[in-house]
Amino acid sequence: MLISCFTFRLDGYSFLYPDQWAPVTSSGNDIFLRNPFNVDQNLFVDITSPSSSRYASVEDLGSPDAAAARLLDKYLNKEFMSTRIGIKREGEIISAASRQGDDGRLYYDLEVRMASYASRSPYVATQGEVMRDYGLEWDRRFLTTLGVANKRLYELRMQTGSDTYAQDKPVLELIRTSFRVVEEEEELIKPAVFGTENVLNAVNAAGTVQRVVITASTASVFTDAFERGEGHVFSEADWNVSATPTKFPYFYSKKLAEQRAYEMCKEAGGRWALCSINPGAIWGPPLSSRLDGESVNQCLDLLSGVMWPFVANIACGMVDVRDVARAHVAAMENPAASGRYLINARSGYLLVDAMRVLRREYPKQWVPICAGPKFGVMLFGPLLGLPRDLCSAMLGRCPVIDASKAAKDLGMTPESYILPESTISEMGAALMAKGMVPSFRLPIIPLAVVSAVLLLALVAVGLGLGLTALGVSLRF
Repeated sequence: MLISCFTFRLDGYSFLYPDQWAPVTSSGNDIFLRNPFNVDQNLFVDITSPSSSRYASVEDLGSPDAAAARLLDKYLNKEFMSTRIGIKREGEIISAASRQGDDGRLYYDLEVRMASYASRSPYVATQGEVMRDYGLEWDRRFLTTLGVANKRLYELRMQTGSDTYAQDKPVLELIRTSFRVVEEEEELIKPAVFGTENVLNAVNAAGTVQRVVITASTASVFTDAFERGEGHVFSEADWNVSATPTKFPYFYSKKLAEQRAYEMCKEAGGRWALCSINPGAIWGPPLSSRLDGESVNQCLDLLSGVMWPFVANIACGMVDVRDVARAHVAAMENPAASGRYLINARSGYLLVDAMRVLRREYPKQWVPICAGPKFGVMLFGPLLGLPRDLCSAMLGRCPVIDASKAAKDLGMTPESYILPESTISEMGAALMAKGMVPSFRLPIIPLAVVSAVLLLALVAVGLGLGLTALGVSLRF
């Protein structure tokens, strides 16, 4: 069996899983995977809300035995409780233990067995007769691993049938012991800084390198275009003042990594010069068919229907990937080039501009039809990979960027940039030519709305049936 690694960096956890397991996108969990060859076998991850939980350690739950007892109570009295006539649910704790992972964190591993029995004669005259004639409906094992990071409780839960548990156990144990939770600082900030240090330590060790050009980002310059006041013109002198380890940690990591590069350049005592290229959002035609690029996935989501019917009017600087490459080459070849360089073809509403270009050129694709209202973007943004705090900081706030230094030293004059409309058009054409664009994928926003409506309808029907039954019982 082939094993893959799933890493969900936004929420800070990772684990291994069999590569044939398929995601279920409408489960309501942070991630849900199911074995298509065994309907009883699945796993999911649940995370407590950051606004309602303040966990310092998994030990806040008490002992492993206490945590397992609460879990069993939840199964029996909430999650698997049945109101059907003639149904009996039983459960037992198989094991409960603490474990220190190779990351140094403490985890609780809990195992519970649940079984459901149904009467073969649920409508006989007496309760005693019902109780005497039970048959097994299902018998399952639930393996749960609990961990704490970012003041939140993470729960990985796996389910499999008790009849296949012995043969499934090695794979389930591999998944369980691979589960990791990480602090946002460990996941984003430290790797960014350590990666920069590793490269520049190699430069120092080589002793022959005279010039270093690194790819930085306007993320190290600002998050919120108004963070220094509306109308502020951002330049190379500015460093991000709104990002912290817990608020916009990605932006904070970019800032620390770039600052560390300049610290190491200073420590090197002039043995090599350093330039950093700071672009905004980078779009453009890809050379490969890889799907791990943010801009590639955004363009694919626009073309395939995932973002339909509206996009977020998030504002940022934008530059073509070929212009970014040109700036790197110019910084390397010009001995007078030094320090930071902001490059920017145009500041604007990237997704709105992309929507307009792609709708015009691909009318048969499910490209969104408008810019979404603020409340809609704030409500559905997280489903599209746009956290609410980021939406709040960037919606409708267009940055003003001074790229004159790059124009003077690197030849990146305003008229030399590839126009964003051309960038978007050529990127869409390249993705279509490579066969990377699905003909259609379910739009997330309508799917979420329909799911919510169906859930409310089911609740209403259930409430109506309950009231009806209550009325009948009162009459009798």
